[in-house]
Parts: sequence; C-alpha cells; structure tokens
Amino acid sequence: MFLINDFYISRLQKEELNEMVAFIVAENYWGHQGLALTAEELSEEINDLTKEDVEFFDSSIYYVLRNKKDHKIYGSIKLTYWDKTTILPIQRLFGVSIPCINFLHDRTKVWHIGRFAISHKIPTAAGRITILKKLLFNAFYPLNRLADGLLLAECDKKLTSTLESLGVRSLQLGNSLSYLGSETLPICIKSGWLDGFIASHAERYFTRENMDDFTFFQDATYASEYEEAYK
Repeated sequence: MFLINDFYISRLQKEELNEMVAFIVAENYWGHQGLALTAEELSEEINDLTKEDVEFFDSSIYYVLRNKKDHKIYGSIKLTYWDKTTILPIQRLFGVSIPCINFLHDRTKVWHIGRFAISHKIPTAAGRITILKKLLFNAFYPLNRLADGLLLAECDKKLTSTLESLGVRSLQLGNSLSYLGSETLPICIKSGWLDGFIASHAERYFTRENMDDFTFFQDATYASEYEEAYK
C-alpha cells in the first residue's frame, strides 16, 4: 500500500460512493463564497453525482486518499472504461460529440477520468505534489499500458495547466463553463501523450495495485471488443 505521512491510498468500495461525492462537492465549492449552496442544493447535487457514479462504478476504479487516524477522505480520482453507450458528463454538460473527434476511430478505447480532488486541508509539507502525482499515476497507468486509447475529462483550468507542467499534453474540445465551483474545460488526452509521465514516475509510484488495475481493464476491453465483433 502506498503511504505518505499520515495518509494512505486505497480503492473505494461501492457503498462509499456517497462519502466520496460529498467530499468532492465540499472541496470544489470551498473558497467560493459567492457560490455557496443551500442545504437543499447541496443534498441534491450530492445525490445526482452519486447516481452518476453508481451507473459507472462497475466499469471504473476509484482511488481515495484517507487519513490513517480518522480514515476520512482527503483526496480522490477515478478512471472509467467507456462502453460507448452510457452518456458521459462531457457529452451531457459540454455537448461534445465524441464520434466527431477527428482522431477517434471504431477500435479506439475510450476512457473517462474524473472525481479528482485533493483536500485544501493538506499542507504543502504533507506532500501535495507527491499525492497529486500518485493519484494521476494510478489513473493514467492502465490506459497508457493498454495503448490506442483516448482519455476524456472535464478538467479544472488550473489543473490543465498543472498537467502541462508535468509534461502531459491535452487538447481542448470546446468552450469552458462553470462546473462544481470552478472554470472547467472539456479536454482529451491520447494514451501515447502519457508515455513521458509514466516512464518518469514508474520507479517511485508503481505498485502491485497498478498491475491489478491493468488486468481489470484489460479484461473489460477484451470483453467489450468481443461483444462488438459479434453484434
């Protein structure tokens, strides 16, 4: 298990989805006083996002960062292998027509990354950048290893700049909008654009869990391709 200071990273269980979503909503609206939600609005948003996650859970892997003392969530990320049928947030929110992406073809594996957040309560001394890199490594590793993939995301504008500074290239697919309290961009990343990030961080961040994730998604992609071939 990957450990840093007083925190540990583990996979999220399905019954813990509501807890993670509550963390995501609270963290994204933190510091945006003008965007404060009423109790009713907060509950509605958490319920809507949890329903969305339930729909994608069986084709996803979620990681959460927890405190070793109280086991509360202080960070999260998820990777979904898309079945090319279920409506993704990037389609619903931004109107992105995925088949129209110019380098997407029938056999391209399509992925979605989301629910990425790190608590503002973690000080820099606790290794925020280390946590960020490890969470990203967990999400990026399977799709990069499987290759021929396209990663879609609704990405905070500041995070897009951070990814660029880490050597991760992305392509903006449409105009930004305000989503979960911040300016958000619809982006895509080709699996090959992650080669440098994975290679430069594998020695430090690779664990057995990453290989387990690869196996999980490898099985999912083979099953999906088999179904497509025999439709």
